[in-house]
Amino acid sequence: MKKALLDSFLWRGIYFITTLLLNVCIARIYEAPQSGWIYFISNNFFLVVLIGGVSLDSSMTYFSASNQISGNKLALVSIIWPFIVAIFSVGCTMFLISQHFITSDYLFLLVAGVAYTFGISLNNFFTSLFYARQNYAVPNILMSAINVIVIILVPFFAKGFMGLNREQFLYIYFLQFILQGLGLAILYLTLYSPVSKLQLPTLQEYKMLFRFAVIALFANIAYYLINRVDYLFVEAWCSAKSLGNYVQVSKMGQLFLIIPSIIASAVYPQAAKGENANMVKYIVRMITLFVPLYIIIIIASYLFSSPVFLWLFGKTFDEMYVPFLVLLPGILFLSMHIIIAAFFGAKNKPAYNVISTSAGLVIVLIGDVVLIKRMGITGAALVSSLGYTTAFIVSLLLFMQQATIGWKDIFTSETFKLKTYTSLIANRSPNSK
Repeated sequence: MKKALLDSFLWRGIYFITTLLLNVCIARIYEAPQSGWIYFISNNFFLVVLIGGVSLDSSMTYFSASNQISGNKLALVSIIWPFIVAIFSVGCTMFLISQHFITSDYLFLLVAGVAYTFGISLNNFFTSLFYARQNYAVPNILMSAINVIVIILVPFFAKGFMGLNREQFLYIYFLQFILQGLGLAILYLTLYSPVSKLQLPTLQEYKMLFRFAVIALFANIAYYLINRVDYLFVEAWCSAKSLGNYVQVSKMGQLFLIIPSIIASAVYPQAAKGENANMVKYIVRMITLFVPLYIIIIIASYLFSSPVFLWLFGKTFDEMYVPFLVLLPGILFLSMHIIIAAFFGAKNKPAYNVISTSAGLVIVLIGDVVLIKRMGITGAALVSSLGYTTAFIVSLLLFMQQATIGWKDIFTSETFKLKTYTSLIANRSPNSK
């Protein structure tokens, strides 16, 4: 567990840093109104990926890590299915055009949609297969390298070098996802599944794969909506500038989900393999660790985030400060929810994630309708924070039931001792000699 966690921190951390830098570049080039639109359509494309992909990536991680389905079979499914998702994307875009929901940029939206959905689908499937093998280095080095290349290209398009322009850069931005996905597929096939050994799963394996995936799909759709449905309300009821600011608030909040996401990516395959020794105790300690950590983050954000946002993103992002502070407490609870959700997924209990996330989603939907028109993006942040808190409370109660533990097992005499958390890094009990 220790090696998997450290590898995940290192390589995924590097990838997240390059992604953040690319996000900053886009925000500074296109400013709040247009960058908000870019991420808004990306958000819609991701919904297509989620529905079209049927959450097969979650299913693949589980069955690959537990060795119930051969990696050669899962690799072939990972190659075929992204084409289906891309075709689904074209169908969705054409339908929206025919219904006059889209009245311009037809070609760009078709190209961007296919590039994003096909590339992200390949990305999701093959990173899942890599992570199931505890290989965090190869996929994240590749994706980081492509991010760096795109970042290097930014000034050439921003400054109009040799006739290049900002509109052309958008094609580069979306086409990079295909490059990432194809690169991951080639590397996985080279390292683990030679083309000559690829084969389709049996009918029984298909049933296992999709039975798990469909339940995980409901949980992932609920998670998607609890995080991003507010974009729709903000886009409808607030200005383009406010949308751009709120998208960046959300992205900065997601930045603080990197650590729990990395932990979750290490927990999932370990738990799926049946390596359960001290796993419950480990998760409990990691959850309680986030409380003092986020208190420090909230205090630092109150003192410094306003000038930092303006320095990073530019003067058009002057509406981020208050919504970000309001969102942070919810991010704390969402961080803890993510780790518990990974445990449920690994234990073949995705229905628990559906229940907990749906509870939070109900709060978000009701709150968005009531508050966003009155309070703008601050209301959206407040509602999201409440929704995340609700999802965590429900998931914690389900976790305690599943692990047969009580409150006294969560808040013990060791909970707030520094030794408890340094021992987690060393992967030993805090009471060991």
